[in-house]
Amino acid sequence: MKKWLLLLIGMGILFTGCTSENTRTQATVETDTTIETKKSKTQSTKQTTTEMKQSVEASASESSITESSSEEVKNTLWDSEKSTQLATFVPQWGKTLGQKYKSYNPQNNVSLYGTPLPSAVIDGNWKMAINEAPVTVQWSEDGTGHADFKLVAVYSDVETGEYLGQHVYFFGFENGQPKVYLTQQNQGNENNYLYFNETQNQQLKQGFTDIVNGQTPQTPVVEESTQQATTTTTQSASSSAISSWEAAKESVLNNKALWLYDSPDKNVSNTNLISTNEYMKDLMQDENGSYYSINIVTDDNGSPTMAGGKQFRVYTDGRISQRIGMTNNFQMIK
Repeated sequence: MKKWLLLLIGMGILFTGCTSENTRTQATVETDTTIETKKSKTQSTKQTTTEMKQSVEASASESSITESSSEEVKNTLWDSEKSTQLATFVPQWGKTLGQKYKSYNPQNNVSLYGTPLPSAVIDGNWKMAINEAPVTVQWSEDGTGHADFKLVAVYSDVETGEYLGQHVYFFGFENGQPKVYLTQQNQGNENNYLYFNETQNQQLKQGFTDIVNGQTPQTPVVEESTQQATTTTTQSASSSAISSWEAAKESVLNNKALWLYDSPDKNVSNTNLISTNEYMKDLMQDENGSYYSINIVTDDNGSPTMAGGKQFRVYTDGRISQRIGMTNNFQMIK
């Protein structure tokens, strides 16, 4: 009896031990499962965070590319739309000076006293000189290039302008800045330079700059000097200091003391008039107003190129400007 009792007690202890061990095993498994689940969730969270970060970076990159592209379009120096704007603006501006302008290009040159422009300076047969310094030139569709001056447009009044009073304007970019250069050269020279100077007409300069910057240029208005030039002869005579070519010539000769002389030993007292070019007596127009052109030859032979020649512009208000050498610069002497 005792044996059976001991046997039952022993089996009870053994059963209890097994149950406890199973419980511990199950708890361990559940704990391990929980840890693995947490690890999995942590890894998933990290992966999601990484993916979100990569998405944000990608979006920022795309935004940067878009902004860069938009900025590039915005900063385009020249295009067909701006060319169309200039084609409207320049003729309107020309009307304010009583001049008619047409557009030209390398496939449709303008002949300035026999020189085809712009091809002559692009091909190198003539050298464009800005303020007497030679520069390289290239035709550009967008305002960029490797030459010193990137030419985008050419306008001239050659077809309708007075002889020796014709204008050719080059529109383009120098060092990334919009520039408008003018030439009226009517003679050759030993360097084959075609002299240009920046226009002094503020309406034209500002109009081109506005177009380049994507703005609408102001509509040109007729200047007072132009309005005076288009009035009747009687009105002009009564309101102007100079009302005829003969009066302009007399004004030049009466102001010899103000002339620019080529020889250091020449002055008002020892310079003699040899001849006067009298075939062009019409009233003309430039950026400074209405004027008469007076071309004379003297014995002031200090410049082999000029050979004593002097060219003056006498404005209807009495001002006088004199051409400096073979350049297009006219210096106001009175």
